[in-house]
Amino acid sequence: MIYQLSFRNDSWAVVPGQLTAYPQGSRDVPLERALVGYDQVTFLIHGFNVDEEEGISGLSKLATILPSAQTGAIVFVLWPGDSALGVVSYPFTEGHQANDTALELSRVIENHVHPETPINFIAHSLGSRVTMETVKKLHAMANGQKTPYPVNQICLMAAAIDNFSLSEPDDYRAATERANRVAVLSSVEDEILRFIYPLGDLVQAFVFFWKESAGKALGYQGPIPVKSWFWGETHSIPGNVHSEPILKEHNMDHGDYLPPEKENKKEWTAAASFADDVVAGKEDPQFPKP
Repeated sequence: MIYQLSFRNDSWAVVPGQLTAYPQGSRDVPLERALVGYDQVTFLIHGFNVDEEEGISGLSKLATILPSAQTGAIVFVLWPGDSALGVVSYPFTEGHQANDTALELSRVIENHVHPETPINFIAHSLGSRVTMETVKKLHAMANGQKTPYPVNQICLMAAAIDNFSLSEPDDYRAATERANRVAVLSSVEDEILRFIYPLGDLVQAFVFFWKESAGKALGYQGPIPVKSWFWGETHSIPGNVHSEPILKEHNMDHGDYLPPEKENKKEWTAAASFADDVVAGKEDPQFPKP
């Protein structure tokens, strides 16, 4: 079963989630019961600068070619990762929008998913921040225990979060270790993450008085260990992280991971195949040749 979960309104503010069946009207199930009774729930989350129409088009197509997720409920998540200012807004608002979305998504999970149901996440770009912030909040809810809200598989594609954040205790290390696995799909041919992300990260760090860290993107370079500048302690990459760098010959750019609205590109089917292998729990998921 496929569901749409929207945190959008007309003013680009994050609002409490509205869950509907997809296609709309195909099922009439109250929200409080809609996600109960499945053997797993998989959330699909788009990234930055994606409007509502693009989000619905891309994520609904992706949902239809994930056989490993179709044994349960698939919920594609729409959040205000766009604004009237377009890409200019990224350093100033989008981190907060992602965090606010994570808070609302964690509330939906807490209130409407059975606490013993395994949860998966497939995220693209800044949707990776929504994902990891959500898991961070679920971890806090469960007081560090593995249940309730067991996180099974997380697939981060072209992740617009720092490359050291999965290792860093102050960022997502605890959230990472809570999952059975976090799979990272990265590409050095990603021009958005190569050029725009570090600049936006630096502006965020300056504007918010270094409350935001500045670094290279996880979806560009892949995960790295982190060394504490104060204590000199090195934190290794958690053992449950699977890193899959895409070969340069595939020329995988930032917009190639999700189904396009109009063009019939083939790259996204390879990314979808990788994501499905992750959800299936395959030991060594591989990025196939598009």
